[in-house]
Amino acid sequence: MVIKPLLAVPALAPWLIGSRSSFFAPRSPFLACRLFVPYIFDLDVLAPRTLACSLDSIFGPHMTSRTSFFGRSKMTFKKVSHKKVRTGCDSCKRRRVKTKEYESRAAHHHSLAVPLFRSALANVTESSSHALYACGHLVIKYSFASPQSRRNLIFSPATGTSSEIIGLLRGAFSMHGYAEKWLSNGPLGFCMERPLDENPDFSQNPDDSYLVQLLYLLLADCSEESNLCCAALNSLRRLLAMAATPGQTISVKTLTYSWPVQVPQKYITLVSEGRPKALVVLAHYCVMLKMLDSFWFMEGCAARILEQCRQDLESQWHRYIEWPLSIVGTYGGQV
Repeated sequence: MVIKPLLAVPALAPWLIGSRSSFFAPRSPFLACRLFVPYIFDLDVLAPRTLACSLDSIFGPHMTSRTSFFGRSKMTFKKVSHKKVRTGCDSCKRRRVKTKEYESRAAHHHSLAVPLFRSALANVTESSSHALYACGHLVIKYSFASPQSRRNLIFSPATGTSSEIIGLLRGAFSMHGYAEKWLSNGPLGFCMERPLDENPDFSQNPDDSYLVQLLYLLLADCSEESNLCCAALNSLRRLLAMAATPGQTISVKTLTYSWPVQVPQKYITLVSEGRPKALVVLAHYCVMLKMLDSFWFMEGCAARILEQCRQDLESQWHRYIEWPLSIVGTYGGQV
């Protein structure tokens, strides 16, 4: 599903998103082909399935005609691993790409996409909103899966900064606030999810008692820091209750990604500074992240973040993250 490196190519965006989108793009398909030539050998940085299937899995029947832009070429990952990537194509023999080469090319396209995405968010129009919505979500998935994000810290108390992933999540989901009507009425309207109940009873979550215990700890004082952490925790409680609600109409993945968007920016700052209460709340968020472990681009993410929280917390705080550790488990690699 992660075809972000392709979306990073400016000339190709409108044919992936739809005829209504003028985002990043020339009008002429001949000009698009000419601009796309330097990237033609980067098609093997696409998803672990055929290109047509990748597009259809994201955009559904709306995109079927757009895949003809690529002819009958089948760009398929035969194997995705830390060692190698093998690609297949009708017009060329199968070949192997060294991991470092693959990583550097993917990172190159990521570096092209993110600045364009952020600058375009400053002036969203009806025609560009659809491309921004798609691009943002694909960039997020690559950000979680990229070797760079897996090697880097999710937050750095020494520098007071947080991972790029947090900013990308907040940016991508900000589209819902001021472009929901455009998106709902556009070619990606079928992607829009609406919850069954935005304010569920917290008791829907059978494990809510663990979060309540943490809430009592945070309510022990009335400082601004505690209030911010309480807000973040209650947001997590609500999302977990929504995920546990029978017949829920919004996916667990969407609910999980919503949390960093809903929490106050000042709470993100507390996490970046390594404040204990903020880290304990983040550790409990890892329980929800663990629900996404079956997605290849999210595998191990919850355990990695939880391990960093454990390492940054002093020993007297470890008892407050025993429940997340029992659910998520320990991280086998280095943080």
